[in-house]
Amino acid sequence: MLIEKEHFSLFESIGNNCEFGIFQRNLGFDPPGLFRNVGYLSPQQIIRCIANGLDKMFDAGTYKYVLPEGWSDWRLDCHIYGLGFHSRIPKEVEEGSDEWKKLTKTNIAQFKFLKNKFLDDLEDGEKIFVYRFKGFWDDSVAIDLLNAIRQHGTGKLLYVYENPLEKAPTFQIKSDGLLQASIHRLSNENPPQIDFDAWLKICRTALTVIKGIPSSEISSSSPEEDASLSVAPGSDDPALILDTAEKAAMEEEKRRNWPALLGLSQKMRLRFPAAVAAYRLEAKAQMELGRLPAAETLLNVALHLSAEDPALLRLRAELATRGGDAALALARWQLLAHLHPDSPTTVLDLAEAYQAAHQYDMADEQLVIAMDRAPGSASLAIKWALLALRRGNHEAALDRWQVVRDRFPDESEGYAAAGHNLRSIGRYEEADAVVEQGLARLPEHRELLTSHAWTATVKRDWPEAERRWRRVQGHWPTDGAMVKALADAIEQQGRRDEAEQLLREGMEALPDNPSIATALAERVLKRGDWSNAIDHFRAIITRFPDQARPYAAIGHALRVLRLYGEADKYTELGLARFPGHFDLLVSHAWTAKARGDWEQVAERWQIVRSSFPKAALAISSLAEALEKLGRAEEAEALLAQARTDIPNDQGIAETFAILATQAADWPAAIDRWQDVVTRFPKSGHGYHQLALALKKTGDMQGAERILDAGVAVAPDDVVLLMEHAWSASLRADWPEAIHRWEALAARIPDAVTGNDSAFATHSGAIQDGLTHARLGAEEAPSPDTGRVDAASGCPSPGDTVDGPRGHD
Repeated sequence: MLIEKEHFSLFESIGNNCEFGIFQRNLGFDPPGLFRNVGYLSPQQIIRCIANGLDKMFDAGTYKYVLPEGWSDWRLDCHIYGLGFHSRIPKEVEEGSDEWKKLTKTNIAQFKFLKNKFLDDLEDGEKIFVYRFKGFWDDSVAIDLLNAIRQHGTGKLLYVYENPLEKAPTFQIKSDGLLQASIHRLSNENPPQIDFDAWLKICRTALTVIKGIPSSEISSSSPEEDASLSVAPGSDDPALILDTAEKAAMEEEKRRNWPALLGLSQKMRLRFPAAVAAYRLEAKAQMELGRLPAAETLLNVALHLSAEDPALLRLRAELATRGGDAALALARWQLLAHLHPDSPTTVLDLAEAYQAAHQYDMADEQLVIAMDRAPGSASLAIKWALLALRRGNHEAALDRWQVVRDRFPDESEGYAAAGHNLRSIGRYEEADAVVEQGLARLPEHRELLTSHAWTATVKRDWPEAERRWRRVQGHWPTDGAMVKALADAIEQQGRRDEAEQLLREGMEALPDNPSIATALAERVLKRGDWSNAIDHFRAIITRFPDQARPYAAIGHALRVLRLYGEADKYTELGLARFPGHFDLLVSHAWTAKARGDWEQVAERWQIVRSSFPKAALAISSLAEALEKLGRAEEAEALLAQARTDIPNDQGIAETFAILATQAADWPAAIDRWQDVVTRFPKSGHGYHQLALALKKTGDMQGAERILDAGVAVAPDDVVLLMEHAWSASLRADWPEAIHRWEALAARIPDAVTGNDSAFATHSGAIQDGLTHARLGAEEAPSPDTGRVDAASGCPSPGDTVDGPRGHD
């Protein structure tokens, strides 16, 4: 028997997609509804839309009609909330035609009517709003969505999710106004395959619950039935019930469905209060959901039941690690290793705890013990090599990668990671040799082919990089990272149009991959076409509303245009949608720096550091701000601690050296900059600043040697190259000076095409330097009477020492 239409009018779909609307139509009931035929990428979009009372929806300038491939009608895209609606305007209607104008005008009027009707229904409070989600139950989404509805009235929410573990539909009352139901398989968008019987049972049950009929009279899908914990009919064996429940919970754990695991494990614990597994599973779910105190409480109770249970002890140690308490985590891992010393996994975890506590020698010792116990474990040998790399000991790491290759010659990481290690310290030929050794054994291995291509890319051998990326392309043509890297190689050879065409083809081949669209927009941003870049990133926001990067990029472009207020507004809009997002917090801080408001700079970097305490960029930038505010001692203390906590970060090391330079403490500056170039041999900034510090002490020959070494390892650092050229001018070596300035000037035409944007920025200074050198060769005045600062040998602003470089 069909549900009566007047009862069925209580239901109102809020997406996501057309399944519930098709079900309604199949019953012969086709009510008007704003969200019957809507699609969106994230439930947060519909939550925000309803919570905001549909504000500005369908206002002029907030929507656009598009024609997606495969659709029979035009789609109406709502930019404000990222929603897409079927318009029912046939795709054959030509955009801009008289018929188009007439139909779109009528269509918008219809949508505005449905918007007002939806708002009235929200306020009325009688509706059951149906949210259909092709995925697992999510407590936080359900609660947020119900709260959004209840900001306007007393409406109910029926949340229907896909549950492939249950063949029959399920139904449950979660709380006042929140109804949970599941269907074994929800429909895909096209072609629709809808379980009409399941939907009918769910709707009948929902109506019965709303109308107050006792649950005992429900013929199917009782709201009190616990399908997840059901066993074979007639069974009352507690052991069988517990075993069934535990298997179901562990399945959810395997699938990382933490809300579902939490619900199942809580029921297990309440029914079987002595079941240790129930406490462990519930604590695991609580931990993964970020509820660390609740997880700690559960584990403490469980350990009273089973004090030496390795699974409980392990989870408790993981909990301390997750909470960031390195000392507590280490103590817990030590206890676990003491009680269960024969477990290689426990020894490995203890080694990682020692690393987190910066006790690297102890970590090394534990890894050696683990390797002795499990000599056939390649993963242990790899972690042993990675530990040396983490300590900044590149030579030891390379020796250990050799051990990995000797013991496990078919383990790709022994070659690829060693290649990355060598590449990071500028030893490109050796990097190629070791990766090619791996390719001889594993000729089609993706990681090795990619590593081989990256070496040519980092080396800036663009023709070779293109050749190697083409090889990767031949095997994996839809690899997004490959598409971007290949486009880089092509563009760097002056073929910008071809590179951008490759990215457009990548967007067509991977329409759901936002990274390629972002890469195209980034190129526009990189070449300084600020207005066009803003348009590109706005389009990405419309197409991929769950991406945070466009907000930061638009903030960057507006910042360069000195529209600081607008930059802040866009970044804050992004932060409203993505609270605490690292890139957006950083962009917010850069805007304050561009404005020159150092108090605000310090405040904003402190916010970044509070959210990301180990973020080196936040620490170095905060130190810079403190120094600018005259709080140099605080900056020194901050960086001194950071050098211990994050010993291998170049930005920390450079900022620490900058403080000495700013204080004109030249012996300390020389020591610190020497440490920078020793540990980070590709730091052009390090060589430049070390040379300046040497000049300040009168060591001109030492400065020249440092500059020669710097340009050899950092041939694209334009400021370093300019300092090198001015150095020749300063000592009146005019032929050498002219040679160096002409080499710089020769790169300006490439800069204009976008391949060397830094050279374009400094083109005027380069031309001035070249002119000065040519005049000097014609017996011009001594360079110390011209543009050159005789003390530093560098034109303004080359002698300027700033904060962390290359981040914005």
